[in-house]
Amino acid sequence: GSILPTPVDNGVFEPEVSAGERTGNSLFCTRHEWTEHMMVTSGRVYAIDVYKFAYWFLTEKTQAGASASANLTLRQWVSEPLADGGQVDEIADATDRLEVTRKLRQLPVDYSAGTEPVELLWLRGEDPSLTGTLRHIDADGVVFSVPRDELGDGKWHLMPDKLKSSDTFLLAYDAGIATNDSPSRFGVGRFGAIDEDLGFPHGFEVQIVGPPASRRALVHLVVMVVRGSEVPVGSDQSAITQFSEL
Repeated sequence: GSILPTPVDNGVFEPEVSAGERTGNSLFCTRHEWTEHMMVTSGRVYAIDVYKFAYWFLTEKTQAGASASANLTLRQWVSEPLADGGQVDEIADATDRLEVTRKLRQLPVDYSAGTEPVELLWLRGEDPSLTGTLRHIDADGVVFSVPRDELGDGKWHLMPDKLKSSDTFLLAYDAGIATNDSPSRFGVGRFGAIDEDLGFPHGFEVQIVGPPASRRALVHLVVMVVRGSEVPVGSDQSAITQFSEL
C-alpha cells in the first residue's frame, strides 16, 4: 500500500474526503549533500553539487519477538551520492571535464566533511529511463551512459548509504507504526481516507503543497508501543518541513 503523495502547488494541508487524491504514506525526495569545489590543472575552479536520494516507507518487522499488534516499522533508505550531471556537461574544456570527473570519482571518504567518492552523474529532472539521465564514472574519470551492471541484468541500481539507511530506529523500543486497526484515539488516517484493502495509510501520512521551488511537506506519524499485557500506548505527532528539491 505504499503511495507517494501528489504535490498540490496552490493547496493547503487538509483532510481528504475520498481516497487516492493527494495523501501518501511514503516520501521520496532529493537532498543536497555538499558542493565540491575543485581547482584543475588549467587553474580554473569548478563547483559541482552532489545529491542523495532519500526514501521513507513502511515495511513489516522481521525481528523475532516483535509484537504482532505493532508489526509495521518505518524504513529510511538513502542512496549513494550523485553529482549534478548538468553542471559537469557545462564544462566546455574536455580536459578540465575529465579532470573534474576523475576528482569526483577519487574523492576520499571524509566523515567530518561529509564527502565520499562519487560514481554517478544525474541529470536533474530528466526521465531515469532515458539514456544519459544516469551515467557512471570509472576510476580514470571516463563517463559511461551504460549501467554499471552490478547485478548482471543490464539495469541501473543505486547502492544504499549504509550509514544513513536504517529500518531499526523504532525496533529498539519494540515500537512500530500504528496500523489502520489501531484504537481510534490514536488518530490513524487523520488526513487520508483509510483503505483497508490497500493497507493505506496506517500511521504515516504525507501531504505536499507549494510550488516546485518551495515545497512544504506535512508528515503525520503515529507510533505505537505495546507494553505489559499487550496494552498499546500511542504517540501522535505532526511536523511541517521545507523542501527545495522534491
